[in-house]
Amino acid sequence: MKTKFFVLIGFGLFFCYNIYAQHITEQLKQFYKNADMDCYMAKIQKNVNDYFILDNKIWGRDKYGILPPRIELHKEEIVPMLTIQFVNTDSYNYNDDIYNYIAIDSSIVFTLACVDKKMNVYAFANFFYWAIGYYEFEDDPSFKNFCEKVKFKHIIKNINKQKPEIILYSNALCGFHDNNGFMYIKNGKIYIYRVIEKDIYELNDYIQKFFSLDRIRELNYSYIPIIYQPDQSPRRTGHTPEDQKIICR
Repeated sequence: MKTKFFVLIGFGLFFCYNIYAQHITEQLKQFYKNADMDCYMAKIQKNVNDYFILDNKIWGRDKYGILPPRIELHKEEIVPMLTIQFVNTDSYNYNDDIYNYIAIDSSIVFTLACVDKKMNVYAFANFFYWAIGYYEFEDDPSFKNFCEKVKFKHIIKNINKQKPEIILYSNALCGFHDNNGFMYIKNGKIYIYRVIEKDIYELNDYIQKFFSLDRIRELNYSYIPIIYQPDQSPRRTGHTPEDQKIICR
């Protein structure tokens, strides 16, 4: 496995109530230093290929002898991104610190950006779009705008220009018409990088500027990877069954 930029954080689902943002980001960085990447990569490799097997069955391709794809992540250049979610936001008010509602998504932990030698992204692995185990956006018909596709391809490269300490990701922050789930930590703060606009907001500033109170309070629901829940219905965060956690201890 070739790793271009390690972002290795996460130790199950932990709650950060009543802790200053600086302390939360320090906890994330500390876990990065101690993470067992070989263990996580083995679990992610299984998740991705289990997804291909299930997707092949759902679409009936297996009945015609069509074999599912198989990805070997150790042969790819990857950028692991810590996948976070938000817990108990139904009690959030605008004077609250959103950092106090952050938790690790313990059923995903890391979403991987697959990159070429120039750090251009060509795919995301381990449930980038909720239930999708491996997503090659070049083949996505929703990307009709060439400039939008180029900006998406350059997302990791552009974040790295900010000299981040670690990169984060959350599907919960993505809208219907944007992919603004990419974040990074720097100097004790979490920043959102908006893909199309190519601008940056501190996380509290971002959600208060662009999200209604109702939407913030709904952040504590997330979609479950299809390998665990084929109907892809959302679940309240903070209630991941033990057999769906991929935490390496």
